[in-house]
Amino acid sequence: MSTKVLIVSDAWHPQVNGVVRTYEYLMQELMASGHTCEVIGPADFPWTMPMPFYPEIRLVLSPYRRLKQMIEDYAPDKIHIATEGPLGWAARRHCLQ
Repeated sequence: MSTKVLIVSDAWHPQVNGVVRTYEYLMQELMASGHTCEVIGPADFPWTMPMPFYPEIRLVLSPYRRLKQMIEDYAPDKIHIATEGPLGWAARRHCLQ
């Protein structure tokens, strides 16, 4: 049985770090098992700002409305929130409703 998995993360391409590498590997394994995966990250939003003291991470400003629409459009079976940043809080809010 195929599952649609959505990963929400503040750390995603074009960044190259351990978080990105881990989720790339996880997605490869899930897809090799017949599942479909998507990632929502900062590059999917028009308004971002650099994270203080870690400018390679872009934080999304006011992501809820757009994120909600993206989640509804993809209609995942499972959502993995891989961040405690603004995208994570917005995804959590959506999941709790």
